[in-house]
Amino acid sequence: MRKITYALQRFWKNRIPKGKVWFFASALFLLIAAPALNWYIQYSTATASAPHAIEFISEHPVLFAFGSLILFLIFVLIWAVCGNAFLSAGITASLITVLMFADRAKFEIRLEHVIPDDLANIFNAGDILTMYDKWAMIRDGRIILVFLGVGILAVVLRRLYNKKKYPPISGKLRGHALLDVGKAAYGRLEQKLKEPDSKRVINDALSYEKPHKIGFLPRVCVIFVVLALLFCLTIPMRNSMPQIVYAIDYEEIAWNQIQNFDRNGFVMGFINNIKHYVMEEPEQYSEESIAQIVKQYTKVAEAKNSGRVNLADAGIDVLFVMNESFCDPDLFTEQYPYTGDDVVPNLHRIEQEAASGKILSPRYGGGTSHVEFEALTGLSLFFLGSCVPFQSIVAPQDDFPSVARFLKNNAGYETLGLHSYGPTMYRRHAAYPSMGFDAFYGNVAYTHNAHDMHTWYISDASSYAELFDRLTDDPDSGSDDRNKFITLVTMQNHAQYGHQYSFHNFHSEAPILDSENLKIDDYLELLHSSDEALGALIEEIDARDEKTVLVFWGDHLPGLYNNLLKSGRPATAYETPFFIYANFETALDAQPLGVLSPNYIRTVTMDRIGAEKSPFDYLLDDVMTDAPNLTLEFYEGEETEAISDYRLIEYDVVSGEGYAADLGFFDLP
Repeated sequence: MRKITYALQRFWKNRIPKGKVWFFASALFLLIAAPALNWYIQYSTATASAPHAIEFISEHPVLFAFGSLILFLIFVLIWAVCGNAFLSAGITASLITVLMFADRAKFEIRLEHVIPDDLANIFNAGDILTMYDKWAMIRDGRIILVFLGVGILAVVLRRLYNKKKYPPISGKLRGHALLDVGKAAYGRLEQKLKEPDSKRVINDALSYEKPHKIGFLPRVCVIFVVLALLFCLTIPMRNSMPQIVYAIDYEEIAWNQIQNFDRNGFVMGFINNIKHYVMEEPEQYSEESIAQIVKQYTKVAEAKNSGRVNLADAGIDVLFVMNESFCDPDLFTEQYPYTGDDVVPNLHRIEQEAASGKILSPRYGGGTSHVEFEALTGLSLFFLGSCVPFQSIVAPQDDFPSVARFLKNNAGYETLGLHSYGPTMYRRHAAYPSMGFDAFYGNVAYTHNAHDMHTWYISDASSYAELFDRLTDDPDSGSDDRNKFITLVTMQNHAQYGHQYSFHNFHSEAPILDSENLKIDDYLELLHSSDEALGALIEEIDARDEKTVLVFWGDHLPGLYNNLLKSGRPATAYETPFFIYANFETALDAQPLGVLSPNYIRTVTMDRIGAEKSPFDYLLDDVMTDAPNLTLEFYEGEETEAISDYRLIEYDVVSGEGYAADLGFFDLP
């Protein structure tokens, strides 16, 4: 042992230049910190634990090493920016800790990992934090303070060390240092190195131990080199390059993000989702192929619209209400029994009177904006993977096709959007105008914003009162004589659960932890209150003289019924109530609607009213016949001709040239 210690001392003394001790110590620290942080990430991931993290490292050492290399480069990047390796590690670890907290919080509610698209909501952090467990935030906040404290302590110690060893360096000397480095870069390096003073100045500029830190030019060079390395090293994961990803033991699992993060680790799973979300161009895509589809379904529309109602003359107001986390708990009492009366009696009554069925949500436990996107546009996430479409697809465009745009352009409707929470969440404030809405209102513009008792969010009763105010007399509208299409996304039933009601009339008796049953008790109270507000809404619609159609559905189940995913009928975890109610007689009253994906809501609604439809709606009818449940989780059938045409149209809208819209595919022929 003595000999080894002596050898290391000699190596340190003879091999490492005297002025670069701090640099080599910092580099060594970061080389150790990178894999340590990678292990912490694996340990902190929502689906992992300490044994799981160790198992991941032992089974996928190359993948773990590659992820650690990515983290090391991020360390170096921040080191180059702030000039201190220890502070760099503190900042990086603190940011990672925040990310891990967000991952656990999101997974607890929605069974989904954090992806890069979620970072777009950083400016809504205040609204988002109100949804999550306060104690968890405090716990993770302490960890962040520890990491930052280590970095700040390192800076203080370094400055004290430098004060003792070196006198202050004047600004003039620093300027000369940078000037001489610049001259050397232009070809005079060999000549200048012969001059002892220049050697000293250049060494001063590059020294990591002097109190004036590394020079500006070397820092910029390091930043650009590291950014280039990060870009090149992550290309295979971002663009699915099989030969390279297999070499590092990475497996492409784009269809299931839980499996992706579990198999490849958080670092690589996160990187895999850093991409510009565009659909892969279908082989058949061309202006001619789109024109052929438009021609085919325009003929269908012209033939089938005969005898249907023209909405411009029908005088019908149309209301879309997507209710947050609304479900029917009686559908899974075998796994989750409860005591108490009927939780949703009004829903059960309406289902007997109106055309009703189930929506097969593309998400469980969360993903409201995903369901919203499908229902309003008629497009499917089946082709889009894990993106957040309002943020990455709809908001950047100016004229995105939607049911609102169809009613506005073809029937003169006034189109309004309401969301009982922050208007900037998922960039709705930009996405709704893009979809043809005349106005969009978040909770800050609400007149009615009361909560049910001490619950966290605007109650459904308040949301429906706001809806009726806008329906009868929109204060921001210049005219109230047009028929209206209003979309409302409620908020009352949103997580967190367990602390919103002090008294519960319903009690879950599921074979799970008491704390989890308490959350379900809380949710059932919210749901019952929501059902009461729904009954009152139906009464108000019935009392109207104007013809009114209410299209109502739940966006997804709350993330409380995880055992459904393991049952013999996992689809139950994705099924929410869906009905179309009218205060006037139609030919489709009380007819079953079946179990449908949200992208078919618009065409089914037009059928319910008996209204004229666009060629796009008739394409949706054919797709619905072939694949009524077009979701990544449940559709495993072949791609029929209708689905292939649908894929082409969706690509044309999302990433293509927009030929279909130019040819009038989304309007009446």
